[in-house]
Amino acid sequence: MNARKALLHVWIVGLLPILLYLTIALALGWWLGWMVGAVALLLVLWSWIEWWGKVKQDVLNGLPETLKFVPARMEDFPNLDRVALDRLTEGLAALGFSQLQDYQLDPEAVGGTSSGFARCLGHPQQHCYIEVFQAFPKEANPLPLVFSAISYLDDNWILATTTNPLDSISMMWRDRRTCWSYHPDSSPEAIVQIHLERCQQMVEDLGIQVQSEISWHYYEQQQQLSALKRRRSFQDRNVAIALIQATYAEFNPVSEWWGDYRKHIKKRA
Repeated sequence: MNARKALLHVWIVGLLPILLYLTIALALGWWLGWMVGAVALLLVLWSWIEWWGKVKQDVLNGLPETLKFVPARMEDFPNLDRVALDRLTEGLAALGFSQLQDYQLDPEAVGGTSSGFARCLGHPQQHCYIEVFQAFPKEANPLPLVFSAISYLDDNWILATTTNPLDSISMMWRDRRTCWSYHPDSSPEAIVQIHLERCQQMVEDLGIQVQSEISWHYYEQQQQLSALKRRRSFQDRNVAIALIQATYAEFNPVSEWWGDYRKHIKKRA
């Protein structure tokens, strides 16, 4: 089920029954008196509040506090676009990136199926990572190979520049110090150039530095911290507001997200 279908399903399941029950409550109030109607209305509201709580818990159950990365072999992914992967890896190597690790998330942690194949590369001089990823949805065609440039900065700031389109549902747990922009069909050279320029701008605007360590261990550690931040961010949010924002993003796609970046710039001005 894609994001749009999932969001529409939640709204239908959440809104249609409440409208039906409200109609029944009003009918009871008209027929048996306002006291009966008021009690019925309270029961309806209580049931709806419980439903929202269940929705939030279901989302939290899908946001693990920890991730388990396991080494991946290309041979285990028969649908992997190896031609595109090799071409992209060679292009990134020409830019100074070195391959760090091929990996996947632990299949047991993602419902018994592979989430996809990922390759992590790093640039020790530019203090920048590249993640190349291809997803293989269950009972669907493989998705195109995508890649993202990622830099980790002081004070928990993260910058990502990606060819991977926005998953609107992820807006429900977006982190306000993780900034990203989407550039479809961009070459590795273009992505890296845009990324480094924006990274330098963040350094100047916020008075921070880019974390210089480039290693698979550090990248894995940062991914673990990001998973924890996503879960905590959603825990602190009102699920109804988060769902409205995700639905809006699905029907009004955005190409960038800057979180609290501009607010912090104003504080320093």
